[in-house]
Amino acid sequence: MRAAKIVLALLMLAPTAAVGEEQDRSGPYGELRGGGIFVPDSDMKLSGTPGTHTADYQAGFAIAGAIGYRFDRHLRAEVEAGYQQAEVKELMFPGVGDLGGDWDVGVVTGLVNVLYDIDYWDAMAVPYVGVGAGFGYVVLNSKPSATLQIDASSAEFAWNALAGIRLRVFDDTLLSLGYRYLATTDPDFDRSAGRVASEYASHEIFAGIGYEF
Repeated sequence: MRAAKIVLALLMLAPTAAVGEEQDRSGPYGELRGGGIFVPDSDMKLSGTPGTHTADYQAGFAIAGAIGYRFDRHLRAEVEAGYQQAEVKELMFPGVGDLGGDWDVGVVTGLVNVLYDIDYWDAMAVPYVGVGAGFGYVVLNSKPSATLQIDASSAEFAWNALAGIRLRVFDDTLLSLGYRYLATTDPDFDRSAGRVASEYASHEIFAGIGYEF
């Protein structure tokens, strides 16, 4: 009878111990992310030409890697390096029309993100939200066939907001699916024929895999 009571007590304590282990989980982690981006139409102003020109983009891609630290059950912070690229589909000039595409816009980012895991019920899938800021190095490249040759770059302040869900598939391995909005201050490109003022923002859907060390 006494042995049965001991076994029953251990069974009652087991869930509590599991919850405590999850609450105490902390330490470094790494994550790789990749996905597709949509860049909204942006305004461009070219010195020496009148009016504001509109750039229309095709869907692009994004990749990123992050190293971070989980402080407790909810709070994480990470340093992330990434790259995203989209092709200009058309560039509309006032009174002229479409000059065609043949440009690529690439952005190299370095961001510090703070994330909050909304984990209150010990589920395998945990939603999260986060924000971050850093730098964005915006590069505009022309293809040889471009009607207007613009090859320039600009270093800008960048920020992002992201949300998603993480699924723990093994004790230390997680899969994630999320959304990110990324924006930079307006790039101002120097070129031999004058200056190009533009803007950059993107919407990203990404998937990732992470490992907790």
